Amino acid sequence: MSSVFSRLTTRVSLAMVLVVALSMAMLVRHWIYVTAPTLKAAEQTKAELLVTPYTQLLETAVDTNNQKHLEAILNQLIVLEDPTYKQPIVVGLKVTLMDGTVFDRRNKVSADSVPFHAESPIFSPTTMHLLGSVELEYNDAFYKRVIDEVWWEVVWSIGLAFLLLIAMELWVRRLLNPMTELSNRLATLNIDSQVALPPAGRSMSSEIRQVWSALDLLFARLRQRDRALEREHAAAQHALQAKLDAEAVSKEKSQFLANMSHELRTPLNAIIGYSEMLYEEVGASGNAEMAGDLVRIVSSGRHLLSLISDVLDLSKIEAGKMQLYLDGYGLRQLVDDVVVNVKPMIAANGNTLSVECDSDIGSIYADIPKLKQALINLMGNAAKFTHAGNISLSVERVAGAGVEWIVFRVADTGIGISDEQKNILFKAFTQADESTTREYGGTGLGLTISRSVCRLMGGDITVESQQGKGSTFTIKVPATVEEPHATESGVGRPVAEKKSVSNDGECRNVDAQRARQPMILVIDNDPFMPDLLERSLDEDGYCVEVVDNGKAGLERAMELMPDLILLDVVLPGVGGWSILSQLKDEPLLASIPVIMHSMIDERATAMSLGAADYIIKPADHATLVECINRNLQAPGGPRNA
Repeated sequence: MSSVFSRLTTRVSLAMVLVVALSMAMLVRHWIYVTAPTLKAAEQTKAELLVTPYTQLLETAVDTNNQKHLEAILNQLIVLEDPTYKQPIVVGLKVTLMDGTVFDRRNKVSADSVPFHAESPIFSPTTMHLLGSVELEYNDAFYKRVIDEVWWEVVWSIGLAFLLLIAMELWVRRLLNPMTELSNRLATLNIDSQVALPPAGRSMSSEIRQVWSALDLLFARLRQRDRALEREHAAAQHALQAKLDAEAVSKEKSQFLANMSHELRTPLNAIIGYSEMLYEEVGASGNAEMAGDLVRIVSSGRHLLSLISDVLDLSKIEAGKMQLYLDGYGLRQLVDDVVVNVKPMIAANGNTLSVECDSDIGSIYADIPKLKQALINLMGNAAKFTHAGNISLSVERVAGAGVEWIVFRVADTGIGISDEQKNILFKAFTQADESTTREYGGTGLGLTISRSVCRLMGGDITVESQQGKGSTFTIKVPATVEEPHATESGVGRPVAEKKSVSNDGECRNVDAQRARQPMILVIDNDPFMPDLLERSLDEDGYCVEVVDNGKAGLERAMELMPDLILLDVVLPGVGGWSILSQLKDEPLLASIPVIMHSMIDERATAMSLGAADYIIKPADHATLVECINRNLQAPGGPRNA
């Protein structure tokens, strides 16, 4: 910084020298080309004015031929002096008459003198005849002295100017010294350790002191800003760490929910399965009271299972692992299926249902089970929150932004939703308020899952409502849903290896049984599955054999060559997806239909790997038998049926 100010001072000095030099050059030029010639002309005019009276006397003396008087006049002219500088005015005088007479007079002057020359004719004052001529040489001492004085003045002026320049440079350097000192201090200042600038020096001017004070204030503000930035950075780091911790906790929660839902489904599967079997046996015996109790057990079990399924779906949505199984389906058939499911709920609260859907409205290509579940959820909510009112379902096909959309509107005349309640309506585990939860029940997951599924298909769910006047929920999805980039789902979990428990006792003579019954091989880790499937499917004319791990299942499939395979996704050791791939890669087994039978919904993955169908546990007896019969009757079904 000091070198910067030094260079600045030098540049200012050089600029001032240049200005003075140019000014003096212009002044000298003016003296040489303007002032000096003017002075020279003025000096000659002055000399001529002094000599003019004598010239007239000279003409009179020549005209009268009075040589004595002529000599006296010439002598007076020669001795004529300048009163200022005491120098002779006439250096030389020469009179030439017409008759050839010449009168010459000359004064001694310095050798470097260059006199002015002038020549004029002499006329007779009386007759105006030409008498001769006179030549005069005037002394230039006055002009030379004036020019010398001018040059001395120029030299003194230039010298004085340079002295002033030196003085000004010293003054400028003294003026900039505090700035140099300031820059040096700033250059060596440690902003991170020092809290203020050093005090200003006494030699500084008031202006520099003001600059110093301003910089000191700026420095203090910079320190304050640094401290504020440090606090903000620490707060941001804390918030980021809190966010990371929350994400980790959320991930662990989702994993926990997925694991727990699976663990809860296993005993529920057994409860529902055995309850249905008992119900069929009790119904055949005619014990109506016990049959009613069993119906309640099955209903409660399935309700609990639906709650667990919601929690599992939510965990999959939060983990970004929800998959879509896209298929074409008629919209009118979809609406009829939904109406069949919700009619009992609507009638239970004394509500009436109206449906608006053209029979020729066409079809939709989407994940039909998920879309159907979303509609059932909205219709069920409308039925739950409406008493003795009207519920309507309308479907229309609209076009917008180059996309064809299917719009479902579910309207009711129920309790409605306030503006404040709309803000939390689609949040997980929330309902409108606590009183709603106490009166109507529910976990608050239905709308969250339904909206997430619709958004996954490229659509959305919106709501319009006024408290006390009912609500209208609108589902808008593309008529042709595009396949999303789904993340690979986790399909296996480590479990303890179990010993194979194939049901050789009941189907010991396989060849004999296959002559009469289709053979179904079940590969499932559920400890209750062998007994449940054997007892439920035996009455329907199937021979069932169960193994509890994938490796044994592959070996048994090669031995038995079953007509159909029921395969679980979650297996110890080798997972269900790997077993499905190996079954389809084996030429002898590739034609055997494989139905995936699992508690997790991975239909899209199953279809992509070649599964014939997909059933989510626990499936009721009728659904399971219908699925098995449908696939056994398909091409590549039972070979000995």
